[in-house]
Formats: sequence, structure tokens, C-alpha cells
Amino acid sequence: MINNKTDVTTEKKELSKFPSIKKEESINIRYLPELGDYFTEHFAYRQELVSLNSSLYTNLFNVSNTDNVIAGRNNWLYYKDSLNDYIGKDIMSDRAIFNVINNIAIMQQYVQNKNKEFIFTIVPNKNSLYYENMPYYYKKVSNDNNLSNLNKEIKRQNINYVDLKSIFEKNKNILYLKRDSHWNNKGALLAYNSILNKKNIKHYYYDGNEPNKQNDYIGDLNLMVYPKFSVPEENYYYDYKQYKYVTDTKSVEEPIIKTKSSYGKNNLLMYRDSFGNTLIPFMSGAFKNATYSKLVPYNITEDLKSSKADVVIIEKVERNIDEFSNMPPIIEGLKFNIRGKEREVYTNTTLECSLSEENRNYIKISGIIDKDWIDSNSEIYIRITNEDNQKLNVYKTFLSTVNNNDYGFTLYLDKSKVNYENAFIEVMGKQKKYLNILYEDAIGFDKF
Repeated sequence: MINNKTDVTTEKKELSKFPSIKKEESINIRYLPELGDYFTEHFAYRQELVSLNSSLYTNLFNVSNTDNVIAGRNNWLYYKDSLNDYIGKDIMSDRAIFNVINNIAIMQQYVQNKNKEFIFTIVPNKNSLYYENMPYYYKKVSNDNNLSNLNKEIKRQNINYVDLKSIFEKNKNILYLKRDSHWNNKGALLAYNSILNKKNIKHYYYDGNEPNKQNDYIGDLNLMVYPKFSVPEENYYYDYKQYKYVTDTKSVEEPIIKTKSSYGKNNLLMYRDSFGNTLIPFMSGAFKNATYSKLVPYNITEDLKSSKADVVIIEKVERNIDEFSNMPPIIEGLKFNIRGKEREVYTNTTLECSLSEENRNYIKISGIIDKDWIDSNSEIYIRITNEDNQKLNVYKTFLSTVNNNDYGFTLYLDKSKVNYENAFIEVMGKQKKYLNILYEDAIGFDKF
């Protein structure tokens, strides 16, 4: 049985190393401050005192003295980054939600155009499911939240989506750990089965496999609050189907992990976060070859080629939904047919054109739309005309949030396919019956 656990350092931070007087052949002018930091972090019994202080706060006052952790009732701990989702504060705008699903829809279309299966899922925050142990003093300011708003747009755009929140709510078992921010292995198993069932992908269900229950798991939140006095809790361990690491993997936290198994037939490409740590043992036994990536932005075009994937799964926790708008994936632009009565308008739309920093094989076209000239749910298109005045292609762009402005856009083009000396670019968006031309300019792609 393979069972790599997430590596977690006490206090959730790396302790400083003893400083050097010299740094890069010169005097280290920060030697004394760094020396002070070293002794502050390494003095005897520091970890014990941090744990004792945390214990007093949680037991006497039922609060956490750690900024990232919420001390709940009945010894439950919650990750504080999920608080705004829980109380309905600072929710994403309708446009930002539209951006997220627009980007997911482009990813889905791109993968399906390659005759691959695409599955998308959002992992619910712990306090979205087990809110009864949240402290009473966190009052909801709104019943609105990002996940429910996202679900409405997912249905409208026909995304291949696995609604884990609804699935988990129907299950009578406790599927998250009390003192960790993640699900337990029973929760991971339910997610694994639900995801692969979405596209009827053949896999082992573990329904006749009774897990081994052990009181040995020390959660991430537990370690943050009690670095030396953490109390283990129950978790469940399964006899996983055998698989091997192809990469030199020391921890399931690593950004790229590759596995192989004799049980599966298909190849998997999975973009995941830390909830994927416990999915890896299940998924790996269901696929001949599997590639797991935590890197963002997703480099889907290149990753599909290298992984030879038949199935693409995208998993993201609820509290990080906005990442799909803040960091659009790198995909070669999708050609698109548009209809509408065109009109040129004078706007404050901006545009930049450069080589992509993430992948130098692509030209990145990006900018911000003047929102007064499009509908709030308008997609954005870019049309390219060559030097012979031939309208070549129209592309649908990714939508993004840039410096709190939800009207950004991004398009990636393979520079080997658009080597035009004098190309003409038009940025377009819909407004009622019109297809407004929001920006136009001549650009020489050959300089890239």
C-alpha cells in the first residue's frame, strides 16, 4: 500500500538558518538582525510555549491566537481564509463569476476538440458543510456566496461539473477532519468515485474494502495551533490499487507528480490543489499513466501533449475559485464564429501584446475592456486581419480580473502560426443587438 502524507512543518513556517557573516563575497549587512531572528525562533521550548499559549486561548476563551485558524466548538478547527465565503462577505461580482465559467468553458471546449474527456469540480470549504461547529459570533452578512452563484452559471454554460457539495450533504458520514482543513480519506474516496462516475470511467469502487481506522492523523490546522501538543485524530486507510511513481516523488505536496499502474487503461491529466493529495492514491490505481499538476496558470496545450491524456480533471477548493479569473490558463486561442451588427465605437479599452512569460512559444494579447460598451455577460473576441486585408480568424478570449477590474481579457497565440508582418487587431464585444469594435490597432507579429 502506498500512503504518502502531506509534509507539514510546525507553526506552518520554515525556521531561519544560522546566518553567515559573509554573503556573496561581501559583508552581510543584515547579519545582526538575522542572528536575532535565528535565536528568537530557536530558543529552547519555543514550540512548547506556542502550544501552551494556544491551548489557553482555545480552552478558556474558545478562540484561536493563530491568525490563520478559527477555533470552533467541540474541538473543531477551521481555516480562516474560508471565512468570507461562510459569512457572505466580499463575494465575487456577477462579471467575475462569468469570467470564471467563461474560462472553464474554453478549457472544456479545447479538451473536447481533442477528443478527450473533461471533468470540473469544486471542493466545498469545510465550514460550508460542517457549519454547526463554527463560533456563534461569526454572523452572516449575506446568504449569497460564490459557490451558489457559480453553480447557476455552470448550468447555463453546460459544464461537465461534479457538484461535490450536494453529494457530500447527502452523505451521513463525517467526511472532513476535525482539526485539518481537508477531507478525510472517506471524503476523498467519495470524491474519487463521484468524479470518475461523471463520465463512466471504469475504476475500482472500494465498496467491499473496509478501511483500516487509525487514531494517528495530525492535521495541518492542529499543527498551526499546537506545534508541540497536537492531538491525533481518526482517519481511514484503504488498501489502494498498486501504482508506482514515475517522478522522484518525496511528498504529495510536490508540484508535478507522475504515476503508472497496470490496473488502468486510460491516461490522466489532473490539475489539483492540496485536496488532491489524498485523491492521488485512488486516481493512480485507475489510470495507466497519471500526471498531477499544482502549477498555475495551467499550461494545458503543452501538458496535454506531454501527458498524452485521455481524461482531464480540474479540481479546486471553494475558497480559491477566483484563481480561475485571476490566472487564466495557457491555451492556444480557439477560433470562433461570431454574428452581429458591427459598429465602431470610441472607448477606453486598452491592449498589450508581448511574448508570454510563462511559455515563450506563445504571444500574449491582453488588456482591459471599457465596460460601458458591452453587456455585463458579453464574451470578448479578437479578430485578426493580415496585410492583404484578409480577415483570418476570430478568437474567443479568456476573461480576467486585473487589479480588481473584472473586465480584463487574455488571448494566447502560437507565434509560429501568426508570423504576420503587418497584422490588424480588433477587439470586440456584444452590446444588445450590436457587435461593438472596442479597439483596433496594427501589430507586427513577426517581431516576436
